[in-house]
Amino acid sequence: PAGVGVVQLLACNQKTEANAAALCSNPLHYHDLIAAIAQASGRFSRVTAPLVSHAEALVAPPAPSVEQALALGKLVLLVDDNEINRDVMSEQLRLLGYACELAEDGVQALAMWRSGRYALLLTDCHMPNMDGFTLTEAIRSESPPGSRFPIVAITANAMQGEAERCRARGMDDYLSKPLRMVELAPLLDKWIARRPQAATPPKVHALAASPQAVPDEEPQLAVWDATTLAQMVGDNHDMQLGLYNKFVLSADKQVCEILVALLAGELNLAADVAHSLKSSSRMVGALRLGALCEAIEHAGIDGDASLCSTLSSGLTPQFTNARGLIEIYIKSAARPRVASVSSY
Repeated sequence: PAGVGVVQLLACNQKTEANAAALCSNPLHYHDLIAAIAQASGRFSRVTAPLVSHAEALVAPPAPSVEQALALGKLVLLVDDNEINRDVMSEQLRLLGYACELAEDGVQALAMWRSGRYALLLTDCHMPNMDGFTLTEAIRSESPPGSRFPIVAITANAMQGEAERCRARGMDDYLSKPLRMVELAPLLDKWIARRPQAATPPKVHALAASPQAVPDEEPQLAVWDATTLAQMVGDNHDMQLGLYNKFVLSADKQVCEILVALLAGELNLAADVAHSLKSSSRMVGALRLGALCEAIEHAGIDGDASLCSTLSSGLTPQFTNARGLIEIYIKSAARPRVASVSSY
């Protein structure tokens, strides 16, 4: 009937009917669903922000090689001490048509930056040896007068005032982990496009921004959400399985490190390891474990040994639950057309 909005559920390669909001239904992603409903009900303009499915958005043009990106003046330097984070973010850059080189901390990144190869620095803030803030200060102090190399902070501390803190310390922009393609794509275009380039960069298909509802209460987090990683790196099952295996191995070690540090009264060390585990847990969809690690991190920073002890009692059970679901998925991934589900 006239005036009634339509959301059409389709396979990702099907064409939509006229005047219908197309929605890729296999897999069905939360933000796509909300955006499609908002579009069909008139709250979200298709003209100003057309809906693009995750599958379409992640069909990127071929990313240039490092040598090609260097010649184009668009090579990215990515700095993060967490291997899983580096793997995920470098794949996101590739999907968006960018090449990058990787550093594990600020000391290594500063030496690489001095080569003059890079168009943009994406840096974690919390790292050993030299953190992102100190790295930024060093780059600003060594930069020629009148020049400003673009630096974007990438941090797992999505707290109020964090963006202002990053800018006050000399950074140009800010993104919180886990990165969303819809936020990363325009940021790359924004900062790299400001530098002279030898050629036009490849066209990037970004995800349409979806309305962000603010609930009255925080919803129950998933033990493991199997759609989280796919939304960041696409339906590359080999890469997903590799990241899941890396996470299980590294998280097992980090859980032990946190517990040993707390037993020894080394609250700052426990907070540092919890920060790293928080970030990688959220990357792979172990959301409850990520939230628990964040609580341990803050308690450790505050020097609250009693709260750390109370929180740490749930660390092994939460990791065990998430690991169990991930390992079931890994074993079942060899079967054709495995459904992607969230486990609560």
